[in-house]
Amino acid sequence: EVIHLTQQQMTCLSVGNWALYASTCDQAMTSFETQITEHGESTTGKASVRGVDAHKRYFDSYAGQLSQIKDKPLVRLLGKVAVISYVRSMGGNKYHETKIWSLVDNEWKTVHSHLDHRPA
Repeated sequence: EVIHLTQQQMTCLSVGNWALYASTCDQAMTSFETQITEHGESTTGKASVRGVDAHKRYFDSYAGQLSQIKDKPLVRLLGKVAVISYVRSMGGNKYHETKIWSLVDNEWKTVHSHLDHRPA
């Protein structure tokens, strides 16, 4: 289920469907991502972002790019928490990504996302 939801998030990013993407995230999710300027440009720094709404700037800057899991993801279930780690292809590059999912009101929600922007 977590693999399917992660792939669904990538499809949402590829087609720019923020509403569906956000529905799979905990409202207080955190992420560690490339800093995005107010004009949507990437910088060389990293930012720790809290809250799904704060994550939208990152989403908007990559929306419309084909994004998908490459190879077989590693999934670890730890009770009501799941960790998924994989190589992601996006914009012609491959990156390492890890997401932490948690059961929130009996639904899996992303609570943390980390995308290493150094190509794999």
